[in-house]
Amino acid sequence: EGHIYFFAQTEDKTLAEPEKIPYTGAVKSLQVLDIQGDGRDDLMLVNWDNINPEVQLVFLEVPWMCLNCPSACGFVGVPYNSSVQATGGTAPLAFSIIAGSLPPGLTLNPSTGAITGTPTTDGTFTFTAQVQDSSRPVITKSIECHINIYPAPTANNAEICVGGSAT
Repeated sequence: EGHIYFFAQTEDKTLAEPEKIPYTGAVKSLQVLDIQGDGRDDLMLVNWDNINPEVQLVFLEVPWMCLNCPSACGFVGVPYNSSVQATGGTAPLAFSIIAGSLPPGLTLNPSTGAITGTPTTDGTFTFTAQVQDSSRPVITKSIECHINIYPAPTANNAEICVGGSAT
């Protein structure tokens, strides 16, 4: 009994353990294509020796990236340290704010997505964060976030951040 081995790409762009699939036919031709025009092979087409084989093998590299908001809660006068977090994509990544604004006193590191500083004004600040990777074509993701900045804590006003609200 013959076998083919299927290799899948994992989220960290490495190959997973091959999956052994029984197959008794033969491969007539194999073609690898760069369908995105970025110099990487994206698709493998297999022409089997029969019209309706039980196993079809097509490998497609699907670029992906996920973006998450920073912590939604902070206090005036208290150092804030969180980040817009990206998963996937091809490094280096470039972060930016494309709409709205961060709370006064906070800044975004465009290389790491870190949002740091000491808030100076209370309120709810809504902004749209964006990340672009360095693949060709570029993958771009954006997400709308908000950060609630509460008045400075005092001895009689002991609030703590839980999720996006102060309690």
